[in-house]
Amino acid sequence: MGQIMEFSRSQHLKTHKYTDDFIIVENERGEILLQKRSGTEEWELPGGIQELLKEPGLHLAQLTLYRMFSRTDFSSYYTDGDEVFHDMAIYMAKSYFGYLRSMNMGSHKLRFFSLYDLPLHFQETSKLIVDAYAADHFWIGG
Repeated sequence: MGQIMEFSRSQHLKTHKYTDDFIIVENERGEILLQKRSGTEEWELPGGIQELLKEPGLHLAQLTLYRMFSRTDFSSYYTDGDEVFHDMAIYMAKSYFGYLRSMNMGSHKLRFFSLYDLPLHFQETSKLIVDAYAADHFWIGG
């Protein structure tokens, strides 16, 4: 998932730029697919096309670019002063075939959630993306 680019701001401090992609998979009931990795209680969006394509039971028939988030939307700082920026491409798939199987690699759990009933334990970046998607979804009329 993504590329890492690094450039120097000074001799000791560095700025890191990450490019990530996420996929919003929506089923016929308007629910979105989330995953929960082993060892964590947080649910998140599938982290990229390659990761989702490893899931043998689900095949995306149509994939469209939904939205780009710029690095100014998602930035953070390390304790040593290094700065991290994220550019994110968010894709959407409303057409797929197959069925979900439990992903044994890393003991992932996959489940569809209603936009009205999202999990309490939600990874921060995924929550920001889903909140934006839900706002667009409700504004347009779903």
